[in-house]
Amino acid sequence: MNILIRRAGKFYLPACMLTCCGLSQNGVPDCYDRDSVTEGGNAMICYLAMLDSEEDKDKFTLLYELYSQPMFYIAKQILKDIQGAEDCVHDAFLKILHNMDKVGKAEDARTRSFVFIIVRNTAINVYRMRKRKEHVSISDEMAWN
Repeated sequence: MNILIRRAGKFYLPACMLTCCGLSQNGVPDCYDRDSVTEGGNAMICYLAMLDSEEDKDKFTLLYELYSQPMFYIAKQILKDIQGAEDCVHDAFLKILHNMDKVGKAEDARTRSFVFIIVRNTAINVYRMRKRKEHVSISDEMAWN
């Protein structure tokens, strides 16, 4: 299941997968559109297109239904930013897709912990990257003066 392409620490769908998702008005795949990620919509279609077995698709659908809102809350608490939290949840679900073999039953406490740890660590990484960029931009600005 190596469908995802990783560039600069982010996971992307290859061009052949984008045809299943369609494109929004701004040329971004519908599954990456902020509104459709929030609503579930086409994001779920893109996620499910990456899975092979019906069992994995059912398990992932249940994971999404059970944990997307708590994951968003965790990411928002760390990042203090709605759009950043949505992006973080999306990235976390892509990581979960990539590691579906490690996911047990969706309702298990162990799976719940696994999902929440992934989103927490993803949010912390985004937070650190933001702080690093902020630090670099301040240093660059001071060097120019």
